[in-house]
Amino acid sequence: MLSRSTVFAALLFASAASFAQAAVPLDRTQAAQALDQLDKALNSYVFPEKADAVRKALKADRETLLAAKDVDAFTAAVSEEMQRVGGDKHLNVTYEPTKIETAAGERPPLWPEPLAKGIAQGLMSVRRLPGNVGYIKLRYLVDTPEAEAMMTNIVAMLKDTDALIIDLRANNGGGAGAGDVLISHLSNTLIPMEELHYRQPDGSWEIEKVVVKPAVGGAAFDGKPIYVLTSSRTFSAAEAMAYVLKAADRATLVGETTRGGANPANAPAQTLGGGFSVFVPNGKVVHPTTKGNWEGVGVAPDVAVPAGEALTTAYTLALKAAKPVITLKGLEDQRAKAMADPKAALIADQEL
Repeated sequence: MLSRSTVFAALLFASAASFAQAAVPLDRTQAAQALDQLDKALNSYVFPEKADAVRKALKADRETLLAAKDVDAFTAAVSEEMQRVGGDKHLNVTYEPTKIETAAGERPPLWPEPLAKGIAQGLMSVRRLPGNVGYIKLRYLVDTPEAEAMMTNIVAMLKDTDALIIDLRANNGGGAGAGDVLISHLSNTLIPMEELHYRQPDGSWEIEKVVVKPAVGGAAFDGKPIYVLTSSRTFSAAEAMAYVLKAADRATLVGETTRGGANPANAPAQTLGGGFSVFVPNGKVVHPTTKGNWEGVGVAPDVAVPAGEALTTAYTLALKAAKPVITLKGLEDQRAKAMADPKAALIADQEL
């Protein structure tokens, strides 16, 4: 069994490849070879009947796809066709010319060291908001020793806050690692996690039951109000975090319904040759409590507001629900001022 870091990874390669790339003309021969390899790669898709439908659509549109003006247009067209026919937003072709390749079908590492460092192990922001509310914003859920250590340090920084806001509005997913460390600190009662059902080549199913180990020394935020911010961009493993916390009634979700990509893979993207790669899910998620997942429907928030209003809304709720850990006049005055006008408190907190 490969590391769970490979579970929800589809858009990570697309994001990494799109940081700064000029338009690259499409080499028709390489693109044709990539489509041939893609036809084979779809053998591992979790739902064979849908894979067959995707194959047929790609063959029918082959000449149109190969007429794309550049590699970005080609990968976008192929991905859109797969997602339209297969109904799976994880089906995704990307182009990474700098990737070291050997043979088509070889599986690259999910988190190359320069990428993990370049995205700060997935962290965007960590703050103590006025009124003693903790705030963590994650762009990705990264599974590296450095990411796990980072999250442990963040928890130590915020452990004395009265409530916690986890911002996943811009999170495209990833895997386990830092996310599991954070979940372990939200409750001393184990939170039921998802089961991952992987289809094997012979049609049988291999089931991986995900378990988050208890936090050493106890959960730092046990019993404290937890809020998770979501948007229509929240995807994949970020949706998994939101889903399991909602199913366990351990967090209040604030924002928008998420994008709706649940089907995982227990291997990274497969290379197709010529710099092209494809992510093909070979699994499905089954939650032990709900018996379902968020594929195609997303995770609905408990408090529905536009993504741009989610932080202010959650912050307002957190200030009202929190029970102060430390009672000092200065902190009480700060809290009262924040409760009087949460939006103004957030704006003032960002001023120099």
